[in-house]
Amino acid sequence: MNSDLKDLSESLDRVEQAIHAWNVDPLTQEPRPGITEQAIQSAVVSFGKMQVPGATDVQLEGVALRLIKSLMATIELGTIVTKEDHVPWLDEARPSIVWTRWRAYRKLLAKKKRSSDVLNKLDKFTDEVLDLAGNPLQEGSWSRRGLLIGDVQSGKTQNYLALINKAADAGYRLVVILAGNTEYLRRQTQERVDEGILGRDTQVLAFNGSTSTGLKSTIGVGLIDKKVLSTQSMTTMAMDFLQATKRGTALTVSKNSNEPFVFVVKKNKFVLEALAGWARNLDADKAKVDVPLLLLDDESDYASVNTNNEGDDPTAINKAIRSLLNRFERSSYLAITATPFANIFIDNEAEMTIQPDEGEDAETVTDLFPDDYIYGLEAPSTYVGIRRVFGTIDEPTESILRHIDDAPLWLPTNHKNGHVVTSLPSSLSTAIRSYLVANAVLDLNGSASLKRSMLVNVSRFKNVQALVGDLIATELAILKDALEVHGATYLRGIPNPVIETLHETFQDEYIGCGYTWHQIAEVLHSSVSLIRVKVYNSDPDRLGVDVEFEPDVPARQIAVGGDLLSRGLTLDNLVVSYFHRSVRAADTMMQMARWFGYRDGYEELCRLWISAETADNYRFVGDAVEELRRELKLMKTSGRTPREFGLAVRESPEALLITARNKSRSAISAAKTVDLRGQRLETTKLTDNIDQQKKNLEAVRNFSEALAADCVPLDSETYKWPRYNGVDRDHVAQLLSSFLPSAADAYFNDGVLVNMVQNSTHPNFSTWDVVFVEGERSRGAVPNLSLGAVDIVMPQRTITHRPFVSGSNCRRQGSRNTADSGEWLVSDRSSRLAGRTDLQSMIPSETLQTIVDGRANKSTAVAEDHFYEHLANPILFVYALAPQITQVQRFRTKDPETKKWTTSVQKSDPATIDGLEAIVALKIALPKPADQGNKDESGKGKYLLNKVAQRYGFLNIESWATA
Repeated sequence: MNSDLKDLSESLDRVEQAIHAWNVDPLTQEPRPGITEQAIQSAVVSFGKMQVPGATDVQLEGVALRLIKSLMATIELGTIVTKEDHVPWLDEARPSIVWTRWRAYRKLLAKKKRSSDVLNKLDKFTDEVLDLAGNPLQEGSWSRRGLLIGDVQSGKTQNYLALINKAADAGYRLVVILAGNTEYLRRQTQERVDEGILGRDTQVLAFNGSTSTGLKSTIGVGLIDKKVLSTQSMTTMAMDFLQATKRGTALTVSKNSNEPFVFVVKKNKFVLEALAGWARNLDADKAKVDVPLLLLDDESDYASVNTNNEGDDPTAINKAIRSLLNRFERSSYLAITATPFANIFIDNEAEMTIQPDEGEDAETVTDLFPDDYIYGLEAPSTYVGIRRVFGTIDEPTESILRHIDDAPLWLPTNHKNGHVVTSLPSSLSTAIRSYLVANAVLDLNGSASLKRSMLVNVSRFKNVQALVGDLIATELAILKDALEVHGATYLRGIPNPVIETLHETFQDEYIGCGYTWHQIAEVLHSSVSLIRVKVYNSDPDRLGVDVEFEPDVPARQIAVGGDLLSRGLTLDNLVVSYFHRSVRAADTMMQMARWFGYRDGYEELCRLWISAETADNYRFVGDAVEELRRELKLMKTSGRTPREFGLAVRESPEALLITARNKSRSAISAAKTVDLRGQRLETTKLTDNIDQQKKNLEAVRNFSEALAADCVPLDSETYKWPRYNGVDRDHVAQLLSSFLPSAADAYFNDGVLVNMVQNSTHPNFSTWDVVFVEGERSRGAVPNLSLGAVDIVMPQRTITHRPFVSGSNCRRQGSRNTADSGEWLVSDRSSRLAGRTDLQSMIPSETLQTIVDGRANKSTAVAEDHFYEHLANPILFVYALAPQITQVQRFRTKDPETKKWTTSVQKSDPATIDGLEAIVALKIALPKPADQGNKDESGKGKYLLNKVAQRYGFLNIESWATA
């Protein structure tokens, strides 16, 4: 690393630390609330010019941006749904509780630059969850089950460490954390527990062969308050619980213990059985241990859910967790996950029988359904999540996305174990170069000391990952060698083809970063010299110990892997991601999204290479999660509990499972009545079969003639396009039933829309408005297509052809269309027939002005969502598009010198299809009536319903239309 850049980074770090110290209240030792952006910027200029006189404006602006994000971060409290018989206890007990551990942890977080608002909301949140978890000092036998829903990479660990510290202060004497199924993930959690709860580095203690609390091992909360060092644990960075017991390391805990015991264990059958055996020996004379247990199940949707069929014995880990909880007189189980789909599908009536010890009665134990409470966490304002990365289906965001076109030819997503790759696709090479350039930008920004990562996830097979890792290492070596050998001469004007590829990447990706290419090139060699490729792919053995896995993490790394990178593993400061996987389950896909999290100070450098289809899947999952959160809020406002109110999760129309089928075995898939009102549906995927396109055009002409015979068209001088109002819904249903969409179309293929149109009873859905959309009539354009009773100027759209790949999942099962060999994509990747303008033209000018006046931000365009509640009727837009198709071809070529294969994408000029007059596409806009209380069957969507939903409110399953 360039020593000047390192010195600059350290100096700017000191400026940042000085401003944090300046903002700390000397009495509370916490950040002062109410700091403003202007105050931070002024402080940065003052401190920066004084301590780092050579710093540029761009570098100081970077410091200010990081400070603004950390000091001004905000967060909202979440949504709580509780059981009706819960009796709050914490407020009454609070005066008698000494919050030693919580105060130490809060001060630690303040030192880690958490904002005042985040600290205060964390305090409130942990109070709420601790109250729901149960009073550890309450005598008698009780158990509680809860669920905590967060976001991927949003800081759930911080939340539950805060909860554990408060729980220990309140009287919980045994806390068990289930932390992943591998030793690596367990150690990662243990390291955070060491800092945030134990206050000592157990790795140092294990190395010294001691359990003492010597000064050299004291870290984190132990440096803030030495009283927390009394917390005990049988697990360390070096030893899981099973290893500790085998070595004879054993501790005894009782309800009268002065200190708490915190264990971090793997989700492994043998470890959990050993823990249950240890607990059994704590109080061998009694059937149950009289110690309050708090069990936190991190990533609870993984391995903890019973995946066996109803009537069979539970899976080993599920059974071990339930048995462990049953061993204690008082137990509180909290499931923690960002993907709760599997948890809410747990059968809340499922039971298992615990085989008794000699002289004991058999016991029946319920499953892990969150009977008592569900808490939906909100993410801080600085969190980069699914909405920020992908947007929504209706309003996609593409700023950091780079779509992959060439990877399927390089490595098919359905490849088998043993598949051999001999080169890298050009998109992956571009991603690698982007990461190298981003490293230089980060160093120039004054962040040379910042760890950073690139993620490559392209296969679940170890041997394929290893091959890809070797190829990336080779490519990295070529780039490093060119910079080392030719970097100086290149800066003097002597060209080099390898360095020039980095220049091209800089121009494509980071031209607006604030630095010239010459400035970037000057530091590139030192910036990339520390980058290493690390493959994360070792499998755990039967005891959960990682085989041949090196735990060390490079400060600057390209991380290559599959499933180990997909859950729990944290990659420091992930800048560039390359994701090429075919994932069937939404929860698995979300856990693979390591690019979610916090990107303070470098979010604008982040890039994600991903296919357009996978990006759309993420948008769908984002919508499904948001809908689940809305349902939680409905449960709260209606005063329902998890046992009383059913949870439902929308299923993807694109064959994406919500969760693995064996995790949702107690769920049913059915057409729960839902609001499609206020939605739009478009045929942006069209059949490429010419004969079927001709039939679609004929169907539109018949439709037009039927309307002309039955309805009076609106005045063509007043309205922009040919339009009919008050059209009988049977006409619309007839067109939809005749229309042949693409075999891959998600909505227009299975008869749901026809049923919706014919069976709607809401007054707003009795008649429809129909519009025949035209192209521009400027410059004397005349109609160039007859649609029976209507003549139009055909609209122009960019239409690209995409053939179906053999063995792919593009063609929908049950499709009415089996003749097409591919599909035509309207507007290419934007997948829109039109923006908001077509719908906006249907809104009266007075109403439109009312909409604009009612918005807080009048400087931006009105989003389409705002129009639906002002529609009197559903609208059918008919687009007869000019039949001009752009062909897309992919070529693989091998460079004779480097022997590398590259993939290029070539698009032809638009060409008219012979014999085809027009390509028909449809758009439906459904109104959102103010009368939301009407139980209309106007729209149905396919949902997975948990057992509670099947009993409460959705009993008449036979009457549901099949979706």
